[in-house]
Amino acid sequence: MAALEPLGEPGLRSRVAKVSLDGRAYAVKRYEYPTLYAARTLLRRSRARREFEALALLAPLVPAPVRPAAWGERRTLGLAFRSLVATEFLEDAQDLKSLRIDFHHGRKTGEERERLVRALPELARVVRRLHEAGFFAATLFEKNVLWRRDAPPAQAFSLIDLPFAEKRAAPLDPARAAYDLACLDKGARFVLRASERLSLYLAYKGSALDESDRSFLARVARERARREHATFFSSFLQKAKKRAKRTAAGKLATGRDPELRHRKQGSAGEV
Repeated sequence: MAALEPLGEPGLRSRVAKVSLDGRAYAVKRYEYPTLYAARTLLRRSRARREFEALALLAPLVPAPVRPAAWGERRTLGLAFRSLVATEFLEDAQDLKSLRIDFHHGRKTGEERERLVRALPELARVVRRLHEAGFFAATLFEKNVLWRRDAPPAQAFSLIDLPFAEKRAAPLDPARAAYDLACLDKGARFVLRASERLSLYLAYKGSALDESDRSFLARVARERARREHATFFSSFLQKAKKRAKRTAAGKLATGRDPELRHRKQGSAGEV
């Protein structure tokens, strides 16, 4: 991986790089787990394999799929300490999280924001088709949505990194549908006005609002609050996890020292 062109910033336990083969470009993502994390893969599929299978399941359901190319894993005593997945690389695509950050820091113009706002109803329609087919994304966060601004509107959005996705009975039940929408809305509310978010919901629904939408939108709002750790329980759980990661056992389990990471980030900011 060190000899390949890196894509984005390294994750906690993952690296992504670009590789070209026979005139085609691929994104290769590698996961490396310490022992206690690898223990969760005993008798279970590795994350790379789950991502591969989710993208294969998704491909016939969306206009512009990111097609999986290959996956592999290295196991010792049944534990997947290292795994990787390769997918086709989409040129000129940017994930919605990095776009939001660019808008926040003024690196994108208001005109570019308006162009994205005009395109987003197509994303809502894609999600509606997935839910009608019984597809539950589970991690439909902004960082997992790619946008190609120069592509035809119906093919401008693609989904990636959905290791927990699954195909269920169609149409998808309201609880899981609300969960997917809450994941998207978590980032959208920092970029879009309330009226724009409502327009997206109308595009998702495909018809006028009725009385049933009131309770469904309330469910989406509750799920979003949980994702943002805005409820008492989710906030308490998040703080407990952070404290646990700073203990000796937590550092051993994650293979990382959060305090060292924060010191490195502070040093980088000073430079």
